[in-house]
Amino acid sequence: MENQKKKSGRGERELGELWALVWRKSLRIWQISKAPHSWLANTVESFQPFSPSLFSDSLSLFYLCPLSFFFLFSFSLFILISLSLSLLSMSFFLSSLVSLLLPLIFLIPTIYFSISLSLSLSRYRYLSICLCIYLSINLSIHQSIHQSIYPSNNLSIHLSIHQIIYLSIYLSIYPSI
Repeated sequence: MENQKKKSGRGERELGELWALVWRKSLRIWQISKAPHSWLANTVESFQPFSPSLFSDSLSLFYLCPLSFFFLFSFSLFILISLSLSLLSMSFFLSSLVSLLLPLIFLIPTIYFSISLSLSLSRYRYLSICLCIYLSINLSIHQSIHQSIYPSNNLSIHLSIHQIIYLSIYLSIYPSI
C-alpha cells in the first residue's frame, strides 16, 4: 500500500516536472522572438489562471499555453468552416454534425478566456479587446450559418438565446477593458 502511494506521488511529481519543462521551453521560444510578441511572453509568464493551492505553479502556468493555441485554432477553424458552408450545399447529416461540433469548439475557449480575463482586470486589456472582436465576428457568422441551415420560425428565439449568452460574456469581460 505504501509502495503504491510512493509510486503515485513520484508519478505526479514527474508529471509536474515534465509540464514545467515543456512550459519553460515554449516560453523560451516566445522570448527568443523579441518582436511585438515580447509583451505576450511577459503577460503569460505572470499569469496564474488557477489557485496555487489547487495546482502547483508549474501546472497552473501551463494551462494558458495550450488553451490560447486552442482559442486561435478554433477561431481559424470557424472561419474555414463558415466559408466552406457558404460555398457548398450540405447534406442533412453533415449540417447536423457541424451544428453539434461548432458549440463545443467555441464554447470552451470562450468561457475560459472570459473568466480568466474578467479575473485579471486591466492587465490583459489587449487580449480582452481581441476576445470582444472575436465574439462579435463569431456571433455574426454564427447567425448567418443558422439562417442558411435552419430557416424556421424558432430561429429568432434561438439566436436571442445566443445573444444573451454573448452579452453576459461581454459584461464579464468589460471590467478588464
